[in-house]
Amino acid sequence: MHAPVICSVDVGHGGVKYLRARTREAIICDAFEAIAPAAPLREATMGQARDTVRVTLANQGRAKIFEVGRDAHRVLGNAALRFGRVLSPQDYPLSDQYMALTRAAMYYLDCPIDRDTRRKVIDLLVLGLPMSTYRKLRDALAARMVGEHDVERGGTTYTIEVRDVKVVGQPIGGLIDWATQHEAAGREIPLGHKVLLIDPGMGTVDAIVAEMTAEGFADVSGRVAAVEGGASMIYEELRKAVELETGYDVPLIEIQEALLRGEPLYQRGETYDLARYADRVGERLEEVANTIQHKVGSLRDIHQVVLVGGPASMYLQAFRSLAHKVPVEVVEEPRFANVRGFQLIGEREMLVETA
Repeated sequence: MHAPVICSVDVGHGGVKYLRARTREAIICDAFEAIAPAAPLREATMGQARDTVRVTLANQGRAKIFEVGRDAHRVLGNAALRFGRVLSPQDYPLSDQYMALTRAAMYYLDCPIDRDTRRKVIDLLVLGLPMSTYRKLRDALAARMVGEHDVERGGTTYTIEVRDVKVVGQPIGGLIDWATQHEAAGREIPLGHKVLLIDPGMGTVDAIVAEMTAEGFADVSGRVAAVEGGASMIYEELRKAVELETGYDVPLIEIQEALLRGEPLYQRGETYDLARYADRVGERLEEVANTIQHKVGSLRDIHQVVLVGGPASMYLQAFRSLAHKVPVEVVEEPRFANVRGFQLIGEREMLVETA
């Protein structure tokens, strides 16, 4: 009997984070851009090979073929990055684009594959949804993902069988990841300890208050929020500031990439330190932090504020100003916090089921 294969995937509007490999000591994650361009009519030739898979989905009697994965941006260049994220939070999780991205992530998972049948079996797939759509879409998303999924790579079709699916609120994954890191460092989390978990995504910022109980963390009823003001707002504010100073049209993706690399923005022979525009962005981030506090209630009983997600560090100062003397921290590798937490949740659930 083989050990259960558990796969965790966090599909966002900006990126797809996924479990690449699991060792006894570590959860190893990777990511690719959340873009799903239509596949070109011809496969890439030698010297032009892309690290992608093709996913064919039937939609209203017509086949739609997507090319997704680590090199999908090379299919259409920057156009793919600009137009690949146009669906609303309500439509995205049940869309063909979401399905194609998830299949690519499952393909990349390093788990046993039958060489003869080219089949991979995932016993439990763990996915996440923003708090704004979690209750509404979790059952439909789980039902849609159970079953067989085909992907094509280099003319060969591979089948991935998903036997069971668990969908959790995205910030819950980040909370479990932080708690696990906290305890691994020898820091006990006492009963009654309340944490405000902040999870900024591309479009919205999720927040949840959770309290440590004898059974583990439990969310505090009514203290959940999902507000506008995600990373796309930061990128847009920075673009406006740069364009106002230079008079140039600056592609949003170039702002995003400069921030992710931690490098100055390069435009027409000159470099621009984006930190110079921090005050303009800071005012908007403080508005986001204040809106979240209004929705989740006073922070007087909060013992810790924790930030997860790729843009987490951008929000650090705003929440430090809001929280005063309450400790505020960003988890290690915040981009992968949710997907690491998903993996831990899945492993614990599978352990209970097989006990």
